[in-house]
Amino acid sequence: MPASPVINDLFGHVPQDNAAQTDIEDGGSVFGERLAGEEHYLVPTADPPGNRHTAETIREQVMKIIACVREADTMPFQPDELRNHNVWMPYYCEWLKNGEGDALLSEYRKHIERLPAA
Repeated sequence: MPASPVINDLFGHVPQDNAAQTDIEDGGSVFGERLAGEEHYLVPTADPPGNRHTAETIREQVMKIIACVREADTMPFQPDELRNHNVWMPYYCEWLKNGEGDALLSEYRKHIERLPAA
């Protein structure tokens, strides 16, 4: 595939005439030039297949959060962190079948109600 023609980008940058213009497929960087000694390119890549959530990985996350609130005497989370857990915990627990998710969500909510604000 031939190199891309020199064009202005959205920010008004015009590549210099001596800048190497290479395609990403050919090993060039997103910006069309490779710096000397550069080993990593800023090319977005998809997550590897082994990096997807499963019921086991979700269970592990839920159990970490529940263990944290079980052991606490006061709220262990900052307000924004607590909001995040309150929003995501029901979705996490949907992954866990046969009533396990419902039981864990109920336990989480019980502990959150029990803990006074820090």
